[in-house]
Amino acid sequence: MKAAKNAIEQDILGEFHGMLDRLNQAESFKLSLLTRDITALEKETQAIDDMAQALFDLTAAPLETEAFLSKSKQLDELISFTLSRPFNTNIVVNPYDLPRELDVIREKLSKAKAQQDVIDFKDEIIKNILQQKEKSEKQLRREYEEKFEKELREWNKYKHYTSL
Repeated sequence: MKAAKNAIEQDILGEFHGMLDRLNQAESFKLSLLTRDITALEKETQAIDDMAQALFDLTAAPLETEAFLSKSKQLDELISFTLSRPFNTNIVVNPYDLPRELDVIREKLSKAKAQQDVIDFKDEIIKNILQQKEKSEKQLRREYEEKFEKELREWNKYKHYTSL
């Protein structure tokens, strides 16, 4: 008994460990996508911070006109370049679409129960029909036997009259 129970338990554990592994893999994949997006956004944020710091540095200390124009032109080009660069603002990772295998299994079990109920109902109908068929066959057999016996008695009477 214990060996049978252990075999069933191992089968269940194996199946559910597989489900957990697939769930963990899906989570890891989604987290890697999020990490990639976060890293890209952090780079963009750092670039903006660097530009703000450069602008602050440019305006904080008085510079000669030529140096100021040169640095401001470089800063303007960097700002234009950064603003023209597209960056992803659409996060496409949906945390609610992780695999839900247990829900699928439960749904299948529910459908299987309903299907089993239909099969049981059909089996009951077939059983009743077979019982009715048996009763009808017995009734017909009895009726034919009675007719046969009656016919046989009639023939015996006729045979008895003809032998006299």
